[in-house]
Amino acid sequence: MAQTRSKKTSNKPNVSGRQVYFRLLTYLRPAWFYMLLSIVGFMLYAAMEPALAALLKHIVDVVSDSETSENRLLIPGAILGIFFLRGVGTFTSSYFMAQIANQIVFELRTKMFDKLVTLPASYYNAMPTGRLLAKLTYDTEQVIGSVTSAIKTLLREGFTVIGLMGYMLYTNWRLSLLFLLIVPVIGVIVSYASKRFRKLSTRIQDAMGGVTDVASEAIKGQEVVKIFGGAEYETERFNEAANENRHSQLKMELTKALNVPIVQFIVAIALAALIWMALDPKISASMSAGDFVAFIGAAGMLSKPMRMLTEVNSILQKGIAAAQSIFEFLD
Repeated sequence: MAQTRSKKTSNKPNVSGRQVYFRLLTYLRPAWFYMLLSIVGFMLYAAMEPALAALLKHIVDVVSDSETSENRLLIPGAILGIFFLRGVGTFTSSYFMAQIANQIVFELRTKMFDKLVTLPASYYNAMPTGRLLAKLTYDTEQVIGSVTSAIKTLLREGFTVIGLMGYMLYTNWRLSLLFLLIVPVIGVIVSYASKRFRKLSTRIQDAMGGVTDVASEAIKGQEVVKIFGGAEYETERFNEAANENRHSQLKMELTKALNVPIVQFIVAIALAALIWMALDPKISASMSAGDFVAFIGAAGMLSKPMRMLTEVNSILQKGIAAAQSIFEFLD
């Protein structure tokens, strides 16, 4: 049995994470209208960030020109309008993405169960029950994260970064180019972290399968365990499986904990250099006080979406590893 399993493992096709994820995204086709509505919501949310920066410019210019009486109602109304539209975008995108995610998980689980009832007895003899249950429950839950949370963050924060960078380029394109220089550096860090996350996610799934294996065997054979005094042996087996899962989870969290602050620090370096250059009279001479404040405000707003884009990597890789496990089973 061990030889059979090792052969199966060695003969697995070498599928890239991109291929697995694109195959997972094919399940979005029946819900294309919900996806379209979600994208509209994401774009509406993202458009409000540069709108806030532009409003900040207007406020500073108004205060500088002492025109508060003419804009006393206009500016508060604009603030309320921006946050109202952002709320509409948040609701639209979140609700319809939840619809999509639940539909995908439903389809995957029903397909897996349809496959289960047609498999020969030899497959059940070679595959522990716990691992099959882990695929139906744990793996599909990880797929929800990669479809809902990951796509939601990638689209919403991605559109936000594009909107803010577009506004910065419009305000002062020379200073904005400095931010673009850090993109390749961030890309290298995220690429390394992606490989690490996916490897650890696969280990976590295997360890989770081991936990459910031991637990299901002990529960099914509880009479045999009591008769032959195997409680201590089963406890040791379960502790080993749970400990392996714990170690893999901690390694995942360590990689995640290092990835985010490193990227944030790189963004902070770029932001500090940006402010230092912006304070040069030769560069800031062509900018009004409102332009200057709005530009720095937009640059500061970039920190949050860029941080969230790096954090989503771990969720995405977990979902890819889970989807690969599911597709191997379905194939």
